[in-house]
Amino acid sequence: HLLTVLYCLASLGLLATFSALSHATTMAGTPAFITDLIHMSSASLWVGAITFSVLDKAWKKPAFEITIKRVSNLALLCVVLLVGTGIYVATVHIKTFDALFSTAYGRVLLMKLAVFSVTLILAASNRWYFMPQLLGRKNAFQKVLVFEVFLLVTVLVITGLLTTSPLPHEM
Repeated sequence: HLLTVLYCLASLGLLATFSALSHATTMAGTPAFITDLIHMSSASLWVGAITFSVLDKAWKKPAFEITIKRVSNLALLCVVLLVGTGIYVATVHIKTFDALFSTAYGRVLLMKLAVFSVTLILAASNRWYFMPQLLGRKNAFQKVLVFEVFLLVTVLVITGLLTTSPLPHEM
């Protein structure tokens, strides 16, 4: 367990370096740093847990239902944190509704939100439709889970575009 704790601390330290250099932190200080760190940690946990479940072929293991329920609970917590922190970070940069449509940053943010919304629909269908009847719907669950991973990776790629887009305001 010590190795796991050390790995988690090292990962958090790495994410903290990205948060410390973020636009939000340079503009809004410590609250934005903490919010950004929570946002990135939540995204990393969700993407990592779901991707590991797919790549590890968790559904072929005897404890599949227990594992996937734990992953689902973690993912739900991550989604709640992502939505809350995402709203805060977006308000740091998007000061007017018009900036969503009139700036490159705003348009990329809208693209990210669109893909994220589709991902949430898929994740919700897996959690509340397929999971309760998992034994009879294992194949459908697997397909939706794989597509969820694809969309989450797409959100990460769009986030890369977002972080390199010009801010819609002066720093």
